[in-house]
Amino acid sequence: MFGLDLKEHWRLGVETHGSLPAGPDAPFTSAPQSPAFVGATARYTARDVHIQLGVESGVSNGAGAAPFRAALGVTWAPREHDGDHDGVEDDVDVCKTLPEDRDGFEDNDGCPDPDNDDDGVLDAEDKCPAQAEDQDDFEDEDGCPDPDNDGDGILDKDDKCPNKAGLPSDDPKRNGCPLGDKDKDGIKDSADKCPTEAEDKDGFEDDDGCPDLDNDRDGVPDDQDACPLQKGDPSPDPKLNGCASADRDHDGIANEADKCPEQAETYNGFEDDDGCPEPANARHKPLVATTTKQGVVLLTPPEGVRFVKGKAELEARSRAVVRAVGLAMATSAMDVTVSVRPSPADGGEELAKSRAEALAALLNQGSGRPVAAKTKPWEKGKMG
Repeated sequence: MFGLDLKEHWRLGVETHGSLPAGPDAPFTSAPQSPAFVGATARYTARDVHIQLGVESGVSNGAGAAPFRAALGVTWAPREHDGDHDGVEDDVDVCKTLPEDRDGFEDNDGCPDPDNDDDGVLDAEDKCPAQAEDQDDFEDEDGCPDPDNDGDGILDKDDKCPNKAGLPSDDPKRNGCPLGDKDKDGIKDSADKCPTEAEDKDGFEDDDGCPDLDNDRDGVPDDQDACPLQKGDPSPDPKLNGCASADRDHDGIANEADKCPEQAETYNGFEDDDGCPEPANARHKPLVATTTKQGVVLLTPPEGVRFVKGKAELEARSRAVVRAVGLAMATSAMDVTVSVRPSPADGGEELAKSRAEALAALLNQGSGRPVAAKTKPWEKGKMG
């Protein structure tokens, strides 16, 4: 029998049947004893009730081959209407033996949907069960699509470097790609004001990408500047080089008392306390004569240095002489030690030491060079 089932409400069928004699008289060949029929059936099912109509007609002259006959039948057979107990009746349940999973996704068809978005990640493990994973080898296990893997605001479909955060570019080949760092100083070229010169990373304006070899811009390179963040003056003393000087012109007169702080005093016995140079004058000769003998610089003061009795204070004229010596020292590379001879009648060893220190301090102020102080017999006409 051949049948056609339409949603299990209607069942239509066409059938043929017949018989052949198997007795001793003309077995299988007796036409009168070999009836044949062709028929059609239709059955309609409404829940537990079945109505069936069948007709058939003989197609041979055999015994019992009636020209036409029909039959009508009605049956009632109670049955289970939800075999998988998922709340979807079998009449409309596409998966009668598999219960619906009731997750809000196509729950009316009666079939379970273990992977709602059909992305290969089961709903039980899928953080985004209603959105298909994009399967681009970036966090594909979580089940969520990642339209911008590197989070740089440029969608992966337009991003030439989808897994490296970058910047927008009019060049499709560079769009979304990070800019380089040519000088390898950790500052991207897009923000680097000196992309081919590495930042020196010394805590001073390190974000601009430019090296700052003289932070305080005083003309003394930082690697030689004892005060790299304080504008100062050059000095032969490494400990003072680049530091603010109390005596910029090194004439021994402090800036605040110096009427010409950028021009050194000419020590010639004429107005030597104002700090200003005077024009050359035959009447006023330098207090300290400077000569060079066999490569050695000789400084010759007109007289010995004299202190106020009982004090570590230079007399006025001697103060000018010492300042003149300090000014000469500023332009030379000499190492200087000053000594003061103790006098038992004038303060002894202790006062001599204080005088040596005062003398060294004044020379240092004028020359900017380190000066050592000690006590020993003084040699007339020489300093150091």
